[in-house]
Amino acid sequence: MTKEFLQNWLDDVADAFFAEDFDAYANAVKLPLMVKTDGGTMIVETEESLREGFDAWVKMMKAQKVTHMIRTVKEAAWLTDGVISGLYETDVLSDANRVLPKFISLMELHNVDGHWRASTVVNGMKNIQWPITSPIVVPDEVDDPRVDEQEQRTAGQRPSQDN
Repeated sequence: MTKEFLQNWLDDVADAFFAEDFDAYANAVKLPLMVKTDGGTMIVETEESLREGFDAWVKMMKAQKVTHMIRTVKEAAWLTDGVISGLYETDVLSDANRVLPKFISLMELHNVDGHWRASTVVNGMKNIQWPITSPIVVPDEVDDPRVDEQEQRTAGQRPSQDN
Protein backbone atom coordinates (compact mmCIF):
# COMPACT_ATOMS: atom_id res chain seq x y z
CA MET A 1 0.00 0.00 0.00
CA THR A 2 2.80 2.43 0.90
CA LYS A 3 4.77 1.69 -2.29
CA GLU A 4 1.60 2.07 -4.38
CA PHE A 5 0.84 5.43 -2.75
CA LEU A 6 4.32 6.79 -3.51
CA GLN A 7 4.26 5.30 -7.03
CA ASN A 8 1.00 7.12 -7.81
CA TRP A 9 2.44 10.38 -6.48
CA LEU A 10 5.61 9.99 -8.60
CA ASP A 11 3.54 9.19 -11.70
CA ASP A 12 1.40 12.31 -11.16
CA VAL A 13 4.51 14.49 -10.88
CA ALA A 14 6.01 12.95 -14.03
CA ASP A 15 2.74 13.73 -15.81
CA ALA A 16 3.10 17.37 -14.73
CA PHE A 17 6.47 17.59 -16.50
CA PHE A 18 5.14 16.09 -19.73
CA ALA A 19 2.08 18.37 -19.61
CA GLU A 20 4.31 21.36 -18.75
CA ASP A 21 1.96 21.99 -15.83
CA PHE A 22 4.00 24.02 -13.37
CA ASP A 23 1.03 24.56 -11.05
CA ALA A 24 0.57 20.79 -10.60
CA TYR A 25 4.30 20.41 -9.98
CA ALA A 26 4.43 23.33 -7.54
CA ASN A 27 1.48 21.83 -5.65
CA ALA A 28 3.58 18.69 -5.16
CA VAL A 29 6.52 20.54 -3.57
CA LYS A 30 6.97 21.93 -0.07
CA LEU A 31 9.24 24.96 0.07
CA PRO A 32 11.97 25.15 1.04
CA LEU A 33 12.88 22.01 -0.94
CA MET A 34 16.22 20.37 -0.21
CA VAL A 35 17.83 18.73 -3.24
CA LYS A 36 20.90 16.72 -2.34
CA THR A 37 23.09 15.26 -5.08
CA ASP A 38 26.45 13.53 -5.01
CA GLY A 39 27.83 16.96 -5.92
CA GLY A 40 26.27 18.98 -3.11
CA THR A 41 23.15 20.24 -1.37
CA MET A 42 20.85 22.85 -2.89
CA ILE A 43 17.99 24.59 -1.13
CA VAL A 44 15.13 25.81 -3.33
CA GLU A 45 13.49 28.54 -1.28
CA THR A 46 11.18 30.43 -3.64
CA GLU A 47 8.51 29.58 -6.17
CA GLU A 48 10.55 31.54 -8.74
CA SER A 49 13.55 29.29 -8.16
CA LEU A 50 11.31 26.21 -8.26
CA ARG A 51 9.96 27.45 -11.61
CA GLU A 52 13.52 27.81 -12.95
CA GLY A 53 14.19 24.18 -12.05
CA PHE A 54 10.93 23.00 -13.58
CA ASP A 55 11.51 24.92 -16.80
CA ALA A 56 15.11 23.64 -17.05
CA TRP A 57 13.97 20.01 -16.67
CA VAL A 58 11.21 20.46 -19.27
CA LYS A 59 13.71 22.09 -21.66
CA MET A 60 16.12 19.16 -21.18
CA MET A 61 13.29 16.70 -21.84
CA LYS A 62 12.39 18.46 -25.10
CA ALA A 63 16.03 18.74 -26.24
CA GLN A 64 16.59 15.03 -25.57
CA LYS A 65 13.20 14.09 -27.07
CA VAL A 66 12.21 12.33 -23.84
CA THR A 67 9.12 10.17 -24.32
CA HIS A 68 9.13 8.33 -20.99
CA MET A 69 10.29 9.10 -17.47
CA ILE A 70 9.81 5.85 -15.63
CA ARG A 71 10.17 6.13 -11.88
CA THR A 72 9.81 2.84 -10.04
CA VAL A 73 9.44 2.67 -6.27
CA LYS A 74 11.81 0.16 -4.71
CA GLU A 75 11.02 0.79 -1.03
CA ALA A 76 8.66 3.05 0.88
CA ALA A 77 7.73 3.54 4.52
CA TRP A 78 5.50 5.76 6.61
CA LEU A 79 7.75 7.65 9.04
CA THR A 80 4.76 9.22 10.81
CA ASP A 81 1.09 9.74 9.92
CA GLY A 82 2.07 12.79 7.86
CA VAL A 83 5.46 11.78 6.46
CA ILE A 84 6.42 9.10 3.93
CA SER A 85 9.88 8.26 2.65
CA GLY A 86 10.75 6.14 -0.35
CA LEU A 87 13.53 4.95 -2.57
CA TYR A 88 12.92 4.86 -6.33
CA GLU A 89 14.75 4.34 -9.59
CA THR A 90 14.46 6.77 -12.51
CA ASP A 91 14.86 5.80 -16.15
CA VAL A 92 14.62 8.61 -18.72
CA LEU A 93 13.98 7.38 -22.27
CA SER A 94 13.56 8.70 -25.79
CA ASP A 95 11.44 5.93 -27.27
CA ALA A 96 13.48 2.83 -26.38
CA ASN A 97 16.79 4.70 -25.99
CA ARG A 98 18.09 5.65 -22.57
CA VAL A 99 18.78 9.40 -22.32
CA LEU A 100 20.52 9.17 -18.94
CA PRO A 101 21.89 6.25 -16.98
CA LYS A 102 19.33 4.96 -14.48
CA PHE A 103 19.70 6.58 -11.09
CA ILE A 104 18.34 6.03 -7.60
CA SER A 105 16.66 8.74 -5.54
CA LEU A 106 15.23 9.05 -2.06
CA MET A 107 12.14 11.22 -1.60
CA GLU A 108 10.47 12.46 1.56
CA LEU A 109 6.87 13.65 1.35
CA HIS A 110 4.92 15.64 3.94
CA ASN A 111 1.17 16.03 4.20
CA VAL A 112 0.61 19.80 4.12
CA ASP A 113 -3.03 20.87 4.37
CA GLY A 114 -4.19 17.62 2.77
CA HIS A 115 -1.64 17.73 -0.10
CA TRP A 116 1.38 15.42 -0.25
CA ARG A 117 4.44 17.51 -1.01
CA ALA A 118 8.10 16.69 -1.50
CA SER A 119 10.37 18.32 1.07
CA THR A 120 13.60 16.45 0.35
CA VAL A 121 15.08 14.73 -2.68
CA VAL A 122 18.39 12.89 -2.49
CA ASN A 123 19.58 11.49 -5.82
CA GLY A 124 22.52 9.99 -7.65
CA MET A 125 23.13 12.98 -9.90
CA LYS A 126 26.45 14.80 -9.66
CA ASN A 127 25.10 18.33 -10.27
CA ILE A 128 26.24 21.05 -7.90
CA GLN A 129 23.88 23.95 -8.61
CA TRP A 130 20.21 24.73 -9.13
CA PRO A 131 18.54 24.73 -11.54
CA ILE A 132 19.68 21.40 -12.95
CA THR A 133 19.86 22.28 -16.64
CA SER A 134 21.80 19.23 -17.79
CA PRO A 135 21.65 16.23 -15.44
CA ILE A 136 25.02 14.66 -14.72
CA VAL A 137 24.64 10.98 -13.91
CA VAL A 138 27.53 8.55 -13.72
CA PRO A 139 26.39 4.95 -14.17
CA ASP A 140 26.82 2.73 -11.15
CA GLU A 141 29.09 -0.10 -12.29
CA VAL A 142 27.50 -2.44 -9.77
CA ASP A 143 24.11 -2.08 -11.49
CA ASP A 144 25.50 -2.54 -15.01
CA PRO A 145 25.17 -6.24 -15.95
CA ARG A 146 27.74 -5.81 -18.75
CA VAL A 147 30.34 -4.89 -16.14
CA ASP A 148 29.37 -7.91 -14.02
CA GLU A 149 29.75 -10.26 -17.01
CA GLN A 150 33.12 -8.75 -17.94
CA GLU A 151 34.32 -9.02 -14.35
CA GLN A 152 33.23 -12.66 -14.25
CA ARG A 153 35.13 -13.45 -17.48
CA THR A 154 38.33 -11.79 -16.28
CA ALA A 155 38.18 -12.70 -12.59
CA GLY A 156 41.41 -14.33 -11.58
CA GLN A 157 43.08 -13.67 -14.96
CA ARG A 158 46.27 -11.70 -15.11
CA PRO A 159 46.81 -9.04 -17.76
CA SER A 160 48.82 -10.17 -20.76
CA GLN A 161 52.55 -9.55 -20.42
CA ASP A 162 53.23 -9.60 -24.19
CA ASN A 163 56.13 -7.35 -25.18
